[in-house]
Amino acid sequence: MDASVKKEIDVAFADPNLPKPKAIMLYASQWEVLQVLSTQELGWLFEAVFRTLSGEDQEQVEKTLSPKVLMGFRFIIMQVKIDTQKYQQAAQSRKDRNARYYEKKKGKK
Repeated sequence: MDASVKKEIDVAFADPNLPKPKAIMLYASQWEVLQVLSTQELGWLFEAVFRTLSGEDQEQVEKTLSPKVLMGFRFIIMQVKIDTQKYQQAAQSRKDRNARYYEKKKGKK
């Protein structure tokens, strides 16, 4: 696994100084992997995703999952973490850009 991707996966969901995303993205390409799950297993999967996003310890949630559901869970959570980091980087960039704009504006007065 590429070191930069591993680093992204290991980051926490949220930097307390940046806004938390209010939504997650599911990708149509993920369905190919998740088709092996039964309807009940899909329910367990999404319950585990939302429990983790709500702040429950990921390791504790993982202990409650069957191997098939765990595979899907890790697949989705990895992408959620990558998307969250991208979102937070964009938010930080906007914050920095706004700070520079207002500092520049303040200097012109």
